Amino acid sequence: MEDKFLKYFNKVTVFLFLFFFSTSLIKVSLSITTVMATIGSIYLIKKDKNIIRTVRTNLLHSFKISYWLFFISVLISSALIMDVDSIKKAFKFLYYSLPFWLMLILTYKNFDKYENVIQKALISSMFIIGISGIYYLMALSQGTRLSLLNLGPNALATLLELNLPFIILFSFNNFKKSNDFKYKFISLITCLLCLIILISTGSRGGIGGFFLGLVFLIFSNFKLRVNYKPNVKIALLSLIAIIAFCGLAMDKIDFNFTRPYDMERVRLIQSSYNMWLDNKLVGVGLNNWQENYIQKYILPEARERELEFPHNTIAYFFSTSGIIGGFGFIIFTFGMIFFLLNTLKKYPNNIYVQAMLWSFVAFSIHGLVDAGFLMKQGERLLFTLLGITCASVMFEENYINKSK
Repeated sequence: MEDKFLKYFNKVTVFLFLFFFSTSLIKVSLSITTVMATIGSIYLIKKDKNIIRTVRTNLLHSFKISYWLFFISVLISSALIMDVDSIKKAFKFLYYSLPFWLMLILTYKNFDKYENVIQKALISSMFIIGISGIYYLMALSQGTRLSLLNLGPNALATLLELNLPFIILFSFNNFKKSNDFKYKFISLITCLLCLIILISTGSRGGIGGFFLGLVFLIFSNFKLRVNYKPNVKIALLSLIAIIAFCGLAMDKIDFNFTRPYDMERVRLIQSSYNMWLDNKLVGVGLNNWQENYIQKYILPEARERELEFPHNTIAYFFSTSGIIGGFGFIIFTFGMIFFLLNTLKKYPNNIYVQAMLWSFVAFSIHGLVDAGFLMKQGERLLFTLLGITCASVMFEENYINKSK
């Protein structure tokens, strides 16, 4: 009876956790589902003492090294300048990665039983985003970028670029394997609606990152000679539909590739570089970029004079945590890509690895012109999806391959 209740509780927890973290629309729900996931994880660890050891030994070294090196490096740089607020911010970055461990512990051992829950949670949350976005889009005047509730255009694009690769690959997979027509239809409509919403945000970093991430995934599959073949007819029909729907969306908004504030991004990087030159080893502190920018490093020709970050994650980490944290972030970024490519080569038909590589590259490219990793909703969702991906890999490695 206890085991049955626990399984039901954990499935409900995983569904709600993914549903709310993939949208970030209702803040209180994030806290409630985090508590639920923490309770479920602690109970599983108490019940099976081998969970921690299994997670520790089975995660690839490239992931563990990249993950811990980044967080330790920003903590060290913050501690060296003895700035309490920057140390707190470093711990916040670490805290926002908690969803990775929660999703991994909750799902890896019985991932096959959670797979349906995971897919339905992400598809249903994105379906609601799609329907809501279309409703708001219809009321927009020409040339207005789409926002949604508490999400601005760039924040909305960030969540979509992370979620959409999973939804798209789930849809292709469902068309090959599922006999449920209603489910196939909803998943396909969700993809198309969310693509319209992504285009309608007018976020060039988000849109560019999304499509460049797809190019990187296709190139990686070709280079690694991965034998992953979605249904060609469905892929072609979907591509035609995507182009048509995106055309409608682009007709609705004024999608200019050049904007008045473009040079402002260059000035911000220049200011951040000057900041780094004066504080090469440890930076000015994770919490001190805005103060230093306004007081000392703002360029005379700068228009946006009270920004909180430089709209470039690399510039931010080098200027605020110096060589120590800056290289820690670079190692994390390329370490994750290496980890995902390595895993893709080993498990070519794992759609979660395929989707995660696409999402991570899209997220990293967008971060070169926007908040990226500095946006807590984006970091939390990134690690949530990474947790699911690693759980799928560990399940495949431990419970499928060993049973053959």
